[in-house]
Amino acid sequence: GGRPVGAELLESLRGVLTLSHGGADEDRLFGSASPRRVGETWQPDLAAVAADLARATPFRLEPAHMAGEMRLMERRPDESLVIEGGITATDVQMTNLPAGATLSATQLTIAMSGVLPEDPARHATSEAKGLEMSLTMNIPSPEGTVVMQMRMRMRGELDREAL
Repeated sequence: GGRPVGAELLESLRGVLTLSHGGADEDRLFGSASPRRVGETWQPDLAAVAADLARATPFRLEPAHMAGEMRLMERRPDESLVIEGGITATDVQMTNLPAGATLSATQLTIAMSGVLPEDPARHATSEAKGLEMSLTMNIPSPEGTVVMQMRMRMRGELDREAL
């Protein structure tokens, strides 16, 4: 029952799936500081993820309102790792809101999986990243408060094996 978003909002959200571009950046955000065994989990660098999103998008996250976990699913003979995990954030803020506008009921979820090399200088074999966002925006107007509810889902996949 919703309507398509405008070009300006779509453009401001376009950078979301640019969250890290593989290699060292991805390893810095989502990697583990120490070697892991299959099945082990670790927390991504939530402060670095929040800072990366702030550079690329209008979203502002506070690490205190974030949680996340990554898991090593498989170690392959070709020295690649199958990893999956994600991050959730609440109390998400945005820049450039209309004057007097406030946000409530904000939630952002990032999910990712991939076949990544143990050597971060090599490219990932495959990656999938998704972002889901929901929020309510209250915008004051001369006729009263306009309440806008927004839900957005983005997903990007890269499979170098298929190329």
